[in-house]
Amino acid sequence: MRLYLIRHGQATDESVNPDRPLTDGGRRDVAALASQLQAAGLVPYQFLHSGKTRASQTAEILNGRLRAPAGVDRGKGLKPNDPPDAIVARIETWQEDTALVGHLPSLAIIARALMGPGLPFTEFPVAGAVVLERDAAGHWRLLAQFAP
Repeated sequence: MRLYLIRHGQATDESVNPDRPLTDGGRRDVAALASQLQAAGLVPYQFLHSGKTRASQTAEILNGRLRAPAGVDRGKGLKPNDPPDAIVARIETWQEDTALVGHLPSLAIIARALMGPGLPFTEFPVAGAVVLERDAAGHWRLLAQFAP
């Protein structure tokens, strides 16, 4: 099973628009990420996002290119400061490749909960992705990392 941890694209400043939709540059970066994932042959079964505008727009852009069989939906436990325990417990039961489109610090916290404190990567850039793979013994490893 593969888990895609994807940080939303660049968002509009809250002072300009409190909903914080993606900027034009953010949309371009997410489209570029979709191209990178597609070129690598990495297409998740589903996209789950936090429900925040910038994350849902990111998931929709990615799905528009990659066409995940189960599409896009809102996922629980993906907001920036949500505690990771519930989502990590659910991830451990999943069988289908799933992309989580969210925010910092929650994406980093989820990665640490799955892989331990010594992560083999150091950052989650906006419109960036980390792809983890779970082996038959239930251990997670870094498969790929993408940045815009």
